[in-house]
Amino acid sequence: MEEEEIEKEINEEIKIKEEKEKEEIEEEIEKEEKQIKVKEENDEIEEIKEEEEIEEEEDDIEEKDEEIKEEIEEEEEIEKEKEDEEIKEKIKEEKKEIEEDEIEEEDEEKKDENVEKDEEIEKKTEEENEIEKEEIKTEKERRMR
Repeated sequence: MEEEEIEKEINEEIKIKEEKEKEEIEEEIEKEEKQIKVKEENDEIEEIKEEEEIEEEEDDIEEKDEEIKEEIEEEEEIEKEKEDEEIKEKIKEEKKEIEEDEIEEEDEEKKDENVEKDEEIEKKTEEENEIEKEEIKTEKERRMR
């Protein structure tokens, strides 16, 4: 009987030991599962964080693109206004030149008219002088006779 008891005790100890090992293995498995779960959560958080950073970078790029586009539009508008102003100035100058040319032409015409009038007056004066001379000559001749 003693042998049976010893065997029973040994079996009991083996059973306790196996139970303890089983518990330790289960705890280890549970611990690993927790670690895996925490790692997965961390990975997910990291992925979300990366996606947010990428989204933020894309937003920044889009914003910078918009700013650049606005700057280009402003520069184009300024350039267009400058060109328009240059065209207006050129038209103004051409108008002024045309007016000056017209005034010069009118002055030239008036000068020509005045020269013509002066020539006519001079011619008339010469004719009158000639007539007067003739009259004087005729009068002299008459007197002499």
